[in-house]
Amino acid sequence: MPAFRKLLNGIAAGISAKRGVSSAEYAILAVAIVFVVGAAIRAYNLNNPMTYAGDTLTSMQSSVITTGR
Repeated sequence: MPAFRKLLNGIAAGISAKRGVSSAEYAILAVAIVFVVGAAIRAYNLNNPMTYAGDTLTSMQSSVITTGR
């Protein structure tokens, strides 16, 4: 537990720091974004996200055309 407490104290100190954002923090943010996007692609079983987006938009457009809404 002391290691966990030390980790939490380090996070709290980092959050309360009144300084600019460092490049390391930007790197961590970029890795987190890549991780979340990658997990979403895996979760929805999307082999090619752009093809999926195109197919979805096409089906939505044809639905609008057929229903007149």
